[in-house]
Amino acid sequence: MAQSQITPGAPSVPLTAQALANGVQNRITYQYGTEFVTIGAAGNNNWNPPPQFTDSMRGHGGIAYEYRIGRTEITTSQWVAFMNAAYGRSDSIPWITIPSTWGAAADPTYSGPGRRWIAVPGRENYGVGDISWRAAAIYCNWLHNNQSTERSAFLSGAYNVSTFGAFGNIFRDQEVHSPDARFWIPTMGEWMKAAYYDPNKQFVGDPGRDGWWRFPNGTNTAPIYGAPWSGGEANSGFTTAINGRDATEIPLMSYVNVQSPWGIMDLMGGTQEWTETIASVAGGYRERLICGAAWTAPIDPFGTNRLGYASSGYPSDEGYISGFRIAANIPTPGAGTLLFVIAGMAAARRRR
Repeated sequence: MAQSQITPGAPSVPLTAQALANGVQNRITYQYGTEFVTIGAAGNNNWNPPPQFTDSMRGHGGIAYEYRIGRTEITTSQWVAFMNAAYGRSDSIPWITIPSTWGAAADPTYSGPGRRWIAVPGRENYGVGDISWRAAAIYCNWLHNNQSTERSAFLSGAYNVSTFGAFGNIFRDQEVHSPDARFWIPTMGEWMKAAYYDPNKQFVGDPGRDGWWRFPNGTNTAPIYGAPWSGGEANSGFTTAINGRDATEIPLMSYVNVQSPWGIMDLMGGTQEWTETIASVAGGYRERLICGAAWTAPIDPFGTNRLGYASSGYPSDEGYISGFRIAANIPTPGAGTLLFVIAGMAAARRRR
């Protein structure tokens, strides 16, 4: 089966009871090495509590459609495949730089053109930092174009790279993904729904808070920050773990019991995550909103990982705390799928 096809499957990490109650067991698919969850409950309300000074998310989160989102952030093995396609060539791809924080090493067997890397055994699921919004957008283009190695496959599809740039300090990048994009950087509303929204939760007397938990662990209680082998529930807020390993060396999906109501993981650690949504700043300056706290980030008891809090960054910004997860469409069944269904129905009739 071609890697570009959507393959239903079992979850790689067991789902929590909360996720099972939301039917996630039947909403797991795999494509291009990414485990996706289909987010349902289309048409849910925005999160609309009384305003607070940190409520960047207020008025967002109501999504009228179903969509898929990565169960975790981009992994080293996924980024290695992308970097090899982007760098293992004689013509360069703009806006992509080599991460300082990931689980890869230079491929000693490769002699050119360009450069290539390999995921170090045991580090395939390390998170990846130093990813700018623009590099994330180019990754989405590459997936949209079935991981083609043609240079054009990196430059358009979900986002038109020719728009990337600025007038003065105002970026002019394509604001939202193209309507026919198969993969994209999730909007803040898509990200927060996958992280905080629970269709089985009600808040009596305050419909603006129906369905919304305070933290992306399906509770109103902040997580315990620390390594998973020492009772921790998220890897924000510390640098060196108890056994000497750095927080960046904790593989994604290590906190097996810490999941959103949809079974989404690593929302409170790994890297902070780019979204597509634009925030306007004083003087006409604009930035892309960022969700989730990163490894080693200081913990703010009033904001870190709380529903309502988001930061922002310029789309060319990089840093070891910057990464992303991808969103994807739910394709309409094609003719081949329809014929398969019809054949199955005919076979069933013959067995009667």
